[in-house]
Amino acid sequence: MILSASSLSLPGRLSDVALEIGEGELVCLVGPNGSGKTSLLHALAGIGAATGMVSVGGKDPRRLGPALRPGALTYLPATRDVAWPLLARDLIALGGGEAAFPALELASLLDRRVDTLSTGERSRVLIARALAPRPKLLLLDEPTANLDPLWQIRLMALVRAEISRGGRAALVAIHDLDAAALYADRILVMDKGRIAAEGLDGPHIARIFGVERVDGAWREVRRPAGPQSSR
Repeated sequence: MILSASSLSLPGRLSDVALEIGEGELVCLVGPNGSGKTSLLHALAGIGAATGMVSVGGKDPRRLGPALRPGALTYLPATRDVAWPLLARDLIALGGGEAAFPALELASLLDRRVDTLSTGERSRVLIARALAPRPKLLLLDEPTANLDPLWQIRLMALVRAEISRGGRAALVAIHDLDAAALYADRILVMDKGRIAAEGLDGPHIARIFGVERVDGAWREVRRPAGPQSSR
């Protein structure tokens, strides 16, 4: 087991969450805004003051020193803002590795300042930073945001290739339900700070998201009209 976590809690954000992720698994985390996806990634990454147990490869990453921690897990936040005037290659190096990902086509970006890159270009650099130390567990928050369709496909293919190397796994928070269904080995559905269900089939999708699949497309659930008053 790559990740084992239990009793993860953050007041007002997470409530007694438990999950396990096995070797080679790409698990997608879906849920409405405010459901706790980012909070769960933060708790696993040791950001904030979450209580509970986290084990990555048999060790608590929150207790590892800076030199060992990137080999256990790395975290890509949803924000792509970078205020530092660093070269892209130096920002990647801060993650504990080198930019050895030809699929991301970074050669023309490495000697440019990250604060001068487009949001999509900066996303690719930050993704490379998360991948560079080749951690056992990748925690990715909306990794396809700000990427065009081609780069969304390339990125998820790269993540899949990286975790297939053995002894690795990924937990990906994502809003796109169709992308989750396409790429994930498992889909965990969050609601109100808990993992409420698994998979996209069942009445929980309409209840939690307010959408339903009709003729192959998602649409808003049509609620029955309330009784009309008479005069």
